[in-house]
Amino acid sequence: MEIGRIQEMVKPYLKENKLEKKDFECIFSFLRVNEKQQVNKILQSVNITVVDHSNKEVDSINRNINKEEFLIDSDKKGNNEIQLDYSDNYWNMEFSLNDDFFRDDINEDKSQVKIKEKTNIGYSNRALCARIQSGDEQAKQDLCIQNERLVRKFAYMDWKRFKTQIELDDAIQAGMLGLIKAAERFDFSYNTEFSTYAIWWIRQRVIREIYDTGFVIRLPVHMMEKIIKIEIKMSNVIIEMENKHISYTESELMQEVANQLDVSVEEIEQCLLLRKNYLNITSTNVKIGDDFENEIEEFLPDTKEKSVEDKAIDNSMHNDIIKALNSLTSIDERAKNILIMRFGLFGTNPHTLEEIGNYYGVTRERIRQIEKRALQKLKLSKVTKQLKEYL
Repeated sequence: MEIGRIQEMVKPYLKENKLEKKDFECIFSFLRVNEKQQVNKILQSVNITVVDHSNKEVDSINRNINKEEFLIDSDKKGNNEIQLDYSDNYWNMEFSLNDDFFRDDINEDKSQVKIKEKTNIGYSNRALCARIQSGDEQAKQDLCIQNERLVRKFAYMDWKRFKTQIELDDAIQAGMLGLIKAAERFDFSYNTEFSTYAIWWIRQRVIREIYDTGFVIRLPVHMMEKIIKIEIKMSNVIIEMENKHISYTESELMQEVANQLDVSVEEIEQCLLLRKNYLNITSTNVKIGDDFENEIEEFLPDTKEKSVEDKAIDNSMHNDIIKALNSLTSIDERAKNILIMRFGLFGTNPHTLEEIGNYYGVTRERIRQIEKRALQKLKLSKVTKQLKEYL
């Protein structure tokens, strides 16, 4: 390893150019014993001293490494259960579970989800993060195996909240990508457990996957976030009012939510309407209308066919281009036709210089010269300003 890289890794832990042995073991736990000795010599060469807890200098790294500093003790947390603090409102989000927007079976028995027991890899999360940041690909696999319960727990939680069409395995896979991203960005100077730090990244990737592919009709991410924010606030307001035994109408509820979020009632109504009309759709074959005779699919535009508006714009542009070309008396008919063929105007396919040359019985160089002069004249013409509105 380079000296600069080593100094960068130990910098957050240095105190008066001294590095605690436990920090040394954590940072370089992915190295072999002889490699650690080399790192220790490099640190000494730049006046960085490795010390033990009693502040005594460590001249060399003991070959009998004390793995208690970074190995996982599976007996400490009984059956490997992950203990997390849910006091933060962000993790303890309250949703309106009676709403169709969320899964009806959210309170069902979670035993149907198979969660494998965590495999003891032999390294702590911090040690695996250090290996990942040093480019160890195997450490990524080890981290995913070791934290499978954590990822499954939160991926399952968010997957259950929404009526999404993605599979649970896809949500878990997205959570694994978030876990790896957390490891790549984890700062060892943080005074926090890696699992606590990783939860945000796991949920961020899972929720983004749901936003992007979980619904038949995709709404922009910022709109989805706004809808969720309104849902959470509305649910909290309802709970607060019911706890205080306060009666309320729908309009009063809307106004209270609007006041707390500092938005207009109209904006809240718009978001709830989007949620109702778009996020509850599970198929384009759903019957709609007063008589439920038509399917949504019938009202979706055909992306292969241009809309009436696009056809009207094309028509207008076609006429304006003809007027612009005809108004240029300095360009003859052959030059105009060459431009039309060259750029595929009016629905024709673009042609190469050689193809146009063969059509007129001249060389491709001659066609290039004619095209160049015609474009120069067209660029300097006042009538080209009429075409800028189409650009």
